[in-house]
Amino acid sequence: MTRRATQITLRGLDQALSERVHQLADEGGLSLNQALLQLLRSGAGLDGKSKSKRIGHALDAFMGTWTQKEADALLQSIESCGAVDEAMWR
Repeated sequence: MTRRATQITLRGLDQALSERVHQLADEGGLSLNQALLQLLRSGAGLDGKSKSKRIGHALDAFMGTWTQKEADALLQSIESCGAVDEAMWR
């Protein structure tokens, strides 16, 4: 069995992410390391709250809400998007 590293160094955090991590740490009385671990667990779906292991759930409320008629209408309205204009590729 191969041993995996238990320490990871993160580089390249942009300003917005860095500020959010600091904010979460301050609000929760956490160290930066603890705040990052919390964010990683949540993003990986390991916090017990996430319904899926995929990142982002902004569209979950819309899943399965269309009727077949609505779905057919959408597919019909975008049908022309699948056509290739051969003249553009010469």
